[in-house]
Amino acid sequence: MKSSTDKEALLLLTHLIEFVYRLLWGDLFTLPVGGGIGISFMVVLLLAAGIWFTSRTRLLPVRLFRDMIAAVCEKNQNKEGLSSFQTLVVSTATRVGMGNLVGVVTEVGLNWCRLTTILDTGSQLGAMVFRTEETAIAAGDLTLMTEGKLKLSYLPDSSTLIKGDLVVTSGLGGYYPFGLPIGSVEEVRTDDGGLARYAVLTPRCELDTLTDLYRDGFRRGGVTAGKDWL
Repeated sequence: MKSSTDKEALLLLTHLIEFVYRLLWGDLFTLPVGGGIGISFMVVLLLAAGIWFTSRTRLLPVRLFRDMIAAVCEKNQNKEGLSSFQTLVVSTATRVGMGNLVGVVTEVGLNWCRLTTILDTGSQLGAMVFRTEETAIAAGDLTLMTEGKLKLSYLPDSSTLIKGDLVVTSGLGGYYPFGLPIGSVEEVRTDDGGLARYAVLTPRCELDTLTDLYRDGFRRGGVTAGKDWL
């Protein structure tokens, strides 16, 4: 009973964090600045905080700007380690988060690569329901793919999925790391035979509006088909 209450509280906290995130970053609404352009609360907060801290530190970022650029651009003396710039990016990613899973690289060219998204019928991911810790398989489905959704199969008989449950990568199999957001449960259905249940997932990333993708960290070498996910 206590475990169930704790999980419900965790789910409530997750939804609260998502609401605050969407509020700050302008997903719910933006502040109009004219010309049909709007800015999010986060931009206003960052600008205000930057001005305040700059004044409180007596223009420290301005006075040490040249030193900061020199430190970031410093050459890496240890080829096995990360450069100063890579360390900065990793540190920033740790604070911001890894983002949502889009797919895996399947073909690579000289200056391009082809990506198979998580909606593709050939895509299968070890998945876990964040709230209940139940493991399953998230895979592309031909029917659901036209709707921009994917399928969560092999659910336990005791599964207690509810709409809005967050599904992440399970980390099993050693291919995808644990905890990458895949999508949220939209509804739970029963297959045509009436024996097995499956869930319909809405991806966390909006595949139709993607403009920038990022590799999985700083694995050395070029992009490799079948090994790099975005």
